[in-house]
Amino acid sequence: MNSISYFKNFNMGKELEICGEFIYESAREMYALRNLYEHFNINKILYSGSVGIERLQKILLSMFLFNSEDDIKNAPKCFREHNHIALNDRIKKTVPSLILKKNHVHLLELFQDYYNNHRYGEFRLNYSSDDLLRAFFAFFSRISKTEYELYAILAPRELITLKKQYINLIGEISHIYFDLIQKRATELGIFTTELNYTSNAYKVFVTLEDENLIDMIQLESLSIKELIVYLSKEGMNANIGMITRSITPIDFDPAMINEYLVDITRLRASTDLTDMVDSHYSDYESNKEKYERLNLIDLIGDPDVLFDDNSE
Repeated sequence: MNSISYFKNFNMGKELEICGEFIYESAREMYALRNLYEHFNINKILYSGSVGIERLQKILLSMFLFNSEDDIKNAPKCFREHNHIALNDRIKKTVPSLILKKNHVHLLELFQDYYNNHRYGEFRLNYSSDDLLRAFFAFFSRISKTEYELYAILAPRELITLKKQYINLIGEISHIYFDLIQKRATELGIFTTELNYTSNAYKVFVTLEDENLIDMIQLESLSIKELIVYLSKEGMNANIGMITRSITPIDFDPAMINEYLVDITRLRASTDLTDMVDSHYSDYESNKEKYERLNLIDLIGDPDVLFDDNSE
């Protein structure tokens, strides 16, 4: 295997797993969003999405354009910039079979706008976070053909619809690009697209062939809920019960439990929840008591802990 084949097989394979993590993080953060006005979370969504898709575009072009070390040294201008549309245009020129729908292109335009105009917007004197929100709202207005005004109050069903639109669009773009990468790797007789089964990249690029990205993320949320149900009914009889029975629970406010679960089942822990737990730990009179509790709590979910199936 020469250096170019090695580059396309191993370097680009690792890069696929990296950009898959960015793309999945963008989708998961979108799923967890409480409203469309949290500019700090919208930054995270668009940063992860724009970086992940840009890297994926560059992987695809690398698979076709780089056939010598000189090709890599003299990479086209779009490789040195952050321009999703220019990269997509170069891909279309290189791979005429590429087909993206209008809404896919609108998402690429949003990523390009974010990366070049909003990523470091707060470092500009006259910048307002409302500029980012306007761009975000304008994107949804374009793809849904419904005018969304800045700070409009959205019904829960409307918010869910917008989440699905974003998540499925980024998933569709990812799979379209990945499919072309996979076909090119097959032509070259290399294994660029053989991804780690446990990675989020595997979910985005491989599992996604049979379902929408929103379905996959909703399955994660559903799985957490099912585990909560199991633990509440059977957990004391399961082997982990030996730990939970020995720990006095924190005196949580029952009225707040479902509020905590809203974030947990969207793969986050709310500040209210962490403040409550931190306050409880601060109340310990001795470090020894706190240390003993932490040691027990840390056993839960520790992959290095093995339980005796017959333990009670």
